[in-house]
Amino acid sequence: MSRSTLHIENPPSDIVTPGLRRAFLNAERRPTLPVLVGSFGQCWSTWRCVAESNGLPHGLLRPTDSTDLFRVWLKHLASATDLAEAAILALCRNTELNSESLRRQLPTMGRTRCRQLLQQSEFAAMPATYAVMNAILDAARNGRTVSAQELLETVGQTVPDGDDVTTTVIRAVINITGEKSVPAILCCGAFPSDIVDDGPQTASWRKTIIDLSVAVPTVRLGLTATADAYEAFSADAPDSFWKAVTHDHVIRLCETSTDVIRKQIKTTFISHAAAQQRLDVDTVDNISQLLSEQSNHDQLAEAAIDLVMLQSADNSPADLSEARSRAEAFLFSLLDQRMETAGLFKLNQQMEFNFGSRPAELDLSCIDLKIAIEVDGYFHLQNNDGYRRDRRKDILLQQHGFVVMRFLAEDVVPQMCEIVDAIIRTVQWRRAQFHMTTEAALISQTRKPK
Repeated sequence: MSRSTLHIENPPSDIVTPGLRRAFLNAERRPTLPVLVGSFGQCWSTWRCVAESNGLPHGLLRPTDSTDLFRVWLKHLASATDLAEAAILALCRNTELNSESLRRQLPTMGRTRCRQLLQQSEFAAMPATYAVMNAILDAARNGRTVSAQELLETVGQTVPDGDDVTTTVIRAVINITGEKSVPAILCCGAFPSDIVDDGPQTASWRKTIIDLSVAVPTVRLGLTATADAYEAFSADAPDSFWKAVTHDHVIRLCETSTDVIRKQIKTTFISHAAAQQRLDVDTVDNISQLLSEQSNHDQLAEAAIDLVMLQSADNSPADLSEARSRAEAFLFSLLDQRMETAGLFKLNQQMEFNFGSRPAELDLSCIDLKIAIEVDGYFHLQNNDGYRRDRRKDILLQQHGFVVMRFLAEDVVPQMCEIVDAIIRTVQWRRAQFHMTTEAALISQTRKPK
C-alpha cells in the first residue's frame, strides 16, 4: 500500500554542516564534544542529517539509558557493522590467516584453536581487545551474535580497579571494527532545564558522556541543550575541565525563542478560517506549544491545517484515505522529534509474521518495546467487516507481545497533545517493564544451581 510522506526536514545550513562534520571526522584525534543548542527537534534533525550525509550510523541516547550506555551504543554500531565479520578481518590483518578460509573453518573450530589464533596476533598484548575478540568469535562459532552484557562481563574481568569498564570495552570494540563504523550518538538531557534540575543524577550523566569523549576521542558523541539551559549552565556552573570541554565546540541552531515561534504558529492557524472553525482556542494554543518545539514547525503547522481540511465526512473516500495516510506520517514526524520517542518508531513496517496471507504491516511500530500504533480512518468503523478485521489484527499483535494503541485519523490534529502524551506514557511503562525483565534475567543468571 502506498503511503504519503511528509518532508518536514530541511538540510542543515552551510555553516552548521562543516563544523559538525569536522567533529565527526575528528582528524586531530583530540577530545571533541559538539553541543547543539536549540530545540530538541532542531538538534536531532541536524545531527541525523549530517550523519547520514557522511554515511555514519547514528542514534540517540537518553538519560534513561545511562545504565545501558554501552548496550545502546553497540546496538547502533551493529546496525551497520557485522561484528563477527569485523573480528575475522581484524584477526586476519594481524596474522597470516586467509579471511575466506577462516570464515569456512569458524563454525567447526574449537574454542582452544580459536584462542591459539588470537595468541598469535597483536591482540594478545591487549587484554580488553583480546577478550572482546574472543567473545565475538565464540558467539559466531555457535551461530549467534554476542550481547552487550557478555562483552561487559568479559572485559570487566580484565579491567584494573579504578578503570571504567564501559570506556574500556568501547575502546576495544573500536580497535576491532575501525573508526569508520563508529556511530554518531546524540546525548540528550545533560543540561539542567532539559530534564528538571541540575541535581546529582543530571551532573553524573553529563560527566559520564564527557569522560567517555575524552577517554575515547573517536567515539563520536554530542550533546543537546535548549538555549536557556545552556546559557544557565554557562553562567552558573563552576569552572572545570568538563565545562571547558562543552564550551569548545558549540553549534547554535536557532536564535528565535519558542515563544515567538508559538505566536507565529497560532497566527498561521488563525489565518485559515476553515481550520479555525474546527479547532477551538485552547486546542490551537496546545498545538502551537507542541509544534514550537519541533524542527520545521512552520511546515508541520501547514501539514496540520491540510489534515484538518481533509478530515471531513463530506469529502470523498479517496480524500479520507489520503487523510489517514497523512495522519500516520504526521504522527510519525511528531514522535520522531520528541526526546522521549525520537528514533523509536518506524512507519509502515512489515512484521515477520503474517496477517492473513501477507506479512502484517503496522502504521507505526516500535519493535524494541513491542508497541504497535494504528491510525484508523473514517471508514474503519463504518462497516462490520472492517471492525472484525481490526479486532483480529489486535489479537494477533497481542499474541506476539505487542501493546496496541489505536487512534482516529481525525483526532491526530485536534487531540495531538493528548495522543503524544499517551504514547510517551506507554513508552515509559514499557521501558520499565523491559528493565525489570532484564534485571530478573541477570539475577537468575547469577544464581548457582543447587
